[in-house]
Amino acid sequence: MQVRQRRRRQRRRCPRSACGHQRSRPKQHTRPPPAVVDALRTSFLNRAKRTRKSVLRLRKAARIERAAAATAADGKAGSSSSGVVGAAFASGGRGSTELAAALVAQHGAVLGLGALLLSSPYAVPSWMPPVLLALTQCIDDVPPVSTTARKLFADFWRTHRDEWAVQKEAFTADELEAVSELLISPSYYA
Repeated sequence: MQVRQRRRRQRRRCPRSACGHQRSRPKQHTRPPPAVVDALRTSFLNRAKRTRKSVLRLRKAARIERAAAATAADGKAGSSSSGVVGAAFASGGRGSTELAAALVAQHGAVLGLGALLLSSPYAVPSWMPPVLLALTQCIDDVPPVSTTARKLFADFWRTHRDEWAVQKEAFTADELEAVSELLISPSYYA
């Protein structure tokens, strides 16, 4: 009996014999409490909405500035296309730094929403449909944001495909239509 107890103690000790401390068990993955998830969801959804509006506003302003610069360059350079191309890509100034900061904030909000989606991989809690709906609006944005949103939808579909017949009941008709367009590929014969 004493030999067994001694062997158990030896197995639990650190492999470095000089250390002598007990090895701890690996921690189990625990989900955050619902209040924390709700607070994070609200925060990321609000940030995604705010930054999306500011990104769209700044992109429109930059497009107008580039068009005006291209028109001015076209008038000065005749029909030379190099002046137009050069003016179209010259977007320095305050607007471009604001746009870059807004894109970084929007990408951060999409990554935060993605972390919420990945926190419950095989279930659809009540807070998930609005998060997916917010991500559907980011699919057509600029590449870092749209790429991340597409990858999140692919991961969501990979983990929820098996139980989709049951889990789609958590969505309203409008939410289901918007999400299904991105999740389920259209039929070739339809």
